[in-house]
Amino acid sequence: MSQRVGRFADQAPLYAALRAFVALCVAIVLYYTFRSYAFSYFWLDDFNNLYWAQLTSGWAMLWHNVNIASNYFRPVGMLIYWIDLQLFGLNAWAHHLVMWTIHAANVMLVYFLLQRFLKSAYAAAFGALLYTHQSFYWEIFWSSGTVFELMCASFVFTATLLYLRNADDRNVMGMVGATLLYVLAIKSKEMAVVLPAVWLCHAALLSEGRPSIARIGNGLRWRETVVALRPLAAKFVMPVVIGLWFVYLRISTLGAANPTPPVLYGYNVDLSVPTLLQGYGWYWNAVFGTSVPWGWWAALTVAAAAVFIRLGKRLHLFFLLYIPVTLMPVLVLPDHRFAFFWYIPFLGACGLAALLVRGVSDALRRRVPAAVAVGIGAAFFAAASYQHFQIQAGRSAAARQWATEVSDEYRDFVAGLRGLRSPAPGETIFYESTPRFFDPVTILSATQVALERTDVGAEIVTECPLNAGLCVRFENSELSVAGVAAP
Repeated sequence: MSQRVGRFADQAPLYAALRAFVALCVAIVLYYTFRSYAFSYFWLDDFNNLYWAQLTSGWAMLWHNVNIASNYFRPVGMLIYWIDLQLFGLNAWAHHLVMWTIHAANVMLVYFLLQRFLKSAYAAAFGALLYTHQSFYWEIFWSSGTVFELMCASFVFTATLLYLRNADDRNVMGMVGATLLYVLAIKSKEMAVVLPAVWLCHAALLSEGRPSIARIGNGLRWRETVVALRPLAAKFVMPVVIGLWFVYLRISTLGAANPTPPVLYGYNVDLSVPTLLQGYGWYWNAVFGTSVPWGWWAALTVAAAAVFIRLGKRLHLFFLLYIPVTLMPVLVLPDHRFAFFWYIPFLGACGLAALLVRGVSDALRRRVPAAVAVGIGAAFFAAASYQHFQIQAGRSAAARQWATEVSDEYRDFVAGLRGLRSPAPGETIFYESTPRFFDPVTILSATQVALERTDVGAEIVTECPLNAGLCVRFENSELSVAGVAAP
């Protein structure tokens, strides 16, 4: 079931059929996952992001993406919003189809990454299967506001693939393309800033070229160490400098007294060790739905790392380290924790699971005929695909029910708003009641997006002003006029 067919080379058609079969299984899981979120509509973040996309020109969006000095908030994702708005208007299904297509591409990228690391198509496919659908990042399929995660993952995975192609090459030009993708990854979401640290972990643990970090200090004298480090420093200086530059840009706006969208809002950043460890425990508990103290998760990680080091399992150690390294940018945000932030770090867990599958599949191939191994592999993968979807669908059922109710409510609100008389230029619509979770900012965004008007105002009031030209009330999924213009 591995690409390393060895003495089973004459069974290549069997292994090709198995690869096609597991690819079909993954595609079916993706299809049913997307179908289970077909009800999706726009969420609060969507209204706010569409509002800014409606106010910005396409050329301006492109400029913010190519200008490394631009501090525009996540311009890659905002460009996706702008393009979707121009092509599909408020067709929510089309917006989500774009999101699902990006996720499907990311699943393929996970497969290619794992295949390159593990040299096993079957194990890589199993890791990709785990990535297709996880209940703790269900919002990836429901809210278009997670496009920032999706695009960031796309560029992180693609940049890493390009880096791996040149990881053992002394020619630093191979890093240029990877670094450009790294820039786009950061412009998609700030989590990507730690990507050079991931590459350094690879250089330290897995680089087959010379020199590598693994040799530094291993009997080398000072002068030899400096000489050994030069090619490595030359390759990493560019992404490291760019990463530090983006950190500076973000820090320069974190403490702004009155931050204004689309510039990054002032998050509460805490770099203390207790916050990092508590955050690490929080994210692992989000995966399993547990409340285990953070100390246990930290101890388990350290113990696993010690075992991998003792056994010389460098690839296992790399995937283990990948998780805390890529989680680091969100661990420092104690007031801004969401389970779907696992979307990029989860590659590490998929890699560890794929390593286990590779070990079992290789042992099986050595003990049974190739045809039998392929049959067992196909049956196992089919059963795993079915069970994986059922388990994740069951775990996310309550969230989907809640999301269905919210989606229906917001859909009715927008339909009712578009059914009102056309407001006069510059007119303000007063709301005596709104859909759940709407605030003064979102009601303005939703109003202007729904009406495709940037001149209309919106205000939430407890009672309509006497001179209100258009006062409405949203109750029981219906938008009704609550007041009329004064004579």
